[in-house]
Amino acid sequence: MHYLNKKITYHQILFLFLSLVIIFSYSGNIESDYLMAFNLPSPIFWSFVMIATLGMGHGALDGKIIWDSTNNRVSKLKIYCIYIGIVMFGLVLWFLSPFISLIILLLMSLVHFGESDMQGYKTTKFENIYWGIIVTLIPVVFKIEEVNNIFLPLAGLQINSLIYSLIVIIFLFAILFWSKILFQKKLFLLGVSLSIMMVAGYLLHPLVWFAYYFCFFHGMKAIINYSINIKLDILWMLLFTAPVLLVWGYLAFFTNISIILLIFPTLFALTIAHMMLKNIMKKVLV
Repeated sequence: MHYLNKKITYHQILFLFLSLVIIFSYSGNIESDYLMAFNLPSPIFWSFVMIATLGMGHGALDGKIIWDSTNNRVSKLKIYCIYIGIVMFGLVLWFLSPFISLIILLLMSLVHFGESDMQGYKTTKFENIYWGIIVTLIPVVFKIEEVNNIFLPLAGLQINSLIYSLIVIIFLFAILFWSKILFQKKLFLLGVSLSIMMVAGYLLHPLVWFAYYFCFFHGMKAIINYSINIKLDILWMLLFTAPVLLVWGYLAFFTNISIILLIFPTLFALTIAHMMLKNIMKKVLV
């Protein structure tokens, strides 16, 4: 546990450094002045790249977890097939009802982000959910117009003023609750990380903020939780992300499908399978 805490501290320091770099290199417009000055692609493009690599990569470690779970090849094959089947089911569900699927994705995020981000901090499930509420709602609270511009064409979801007011109240309550936890448990570095996430949420476009959080905080923290060896386990990340990257790349460059319509359905389908993996293995390996 001491070793894990040391790695968590290093991660938070790295995250703070990366946060400052991203905030100061981003003007607040979708076309960053800094990036345009060097003739580089827009932040949305880089967000797409980060989500498709580092963001997706930590979930790709599910392949390694499945492989290491048993020496029985038939059981491994069963788990892989069930996992892929759930991913396919998620994609079909999104195709049939993007509105319901987006709501489910947001609710899953409350739980999943809290459980994964807080692993190693000795927090309760209740505290984890409140953390999940905060990080899920930061873009909504600070950039409601941009979020509506994403959600409306994506799934026909529009957050009205009444719902937005309720979201802000829940968000503020969660912030007050977590402020107390941060001081009680002396998690001051985590408090600084949360503060800079909110500053970034105010300054960055929601898609850029999501890529920033999903990759540099959530994704890196998940990799720490797995205690992987990057040199040895990078193959698993490549094997599981390569098919998705190939499909995304083809659709992004050779069709008129927007990046948003690629990111969210894929994340929805993969998150369902990712969150169900432990239960799948328990049933198969009984």
